[in-house]
Amino acid sequence: MPFLYLLGVVLFFSQNVLSHHLVQNDEYNLIMDELSIWLDNNYQFQKKNIKHPGIKFLSNKQLCEMAKIKYDDSDREYDCEKTNIIIFGLYNYEKKHIYLNKLVDLKTKRGKAVLLHELVHHYQYECGQNLDISCRGDIEKVADDLEIKYMHSEY
Repeated sequence: MPFLYLLGVVLFFSQNVLSHHLVQNDEYNLIMDELSIWLDNNYQFQKKNIKHPGIKFLSNKQLCEMAKIKYDDSDREYDCEKTNIIIFGLYNYEKKHIYLNKLVDLKTKRGKAVLLHELVHHYQYECGQNLDISCRGDIEKVADDLEIKYMHSEY
């Protein structure tokens, strides 16, 4: 199973009922264009004009089942129901899809920041930066730092 990235910060969002199907519409494309421009202006990726990834909205339970994330690279897996973990975003580099919790509201800056975090992972893989990184934490640090910068920006 391909590795998926977990947004490690648990944040609260307003409920937004969204489709569980792949999102492809003008509103989505405008948000992705906006975030791509912001990334181009705030980080030097080696490639430009990267095609937008697919995006799907899922329940937390579906995201937890998808994640199969291992704790500290050991054999212990997260059990979202026992630990009350909320996953807000995952990126699948093989399918080139971002999966967002259906609680994420892309009409808010916080929701866009979650999408931006996963979009950074998409850019990292499209540019081959994942090959230059010695550990997953380094990949997450870039995404975390850009997410924080976006939240503090006037954009």
